[in-house]
Amino acid sequence: LADQEDLEIDGVDTFILATGVKPNNELFNQLKKSGKYKKLFLIGDCKEPATILEAIHRGYRVANKI
Repeated sequence: LADQEDLEIDGVDTFILATGVKPNNELFNQLKKSGKYKKLFLIGDCKEPATILEAIHRGYRVANKI
């Protein structure tokens, strides 16, 4: 896939491609540095990779702080 060649996979009904990417926290960092906002939260995979259960729990904790 990296060389952009076609790939056919027979005998499957679902295919999930999960690739690692570097998070882009530039906007968060700029907003934090500006000092204009009392509360900013960085959650989800932009903070660190997590399972869906961990992500839901972290979102719940942040929602309770807002």
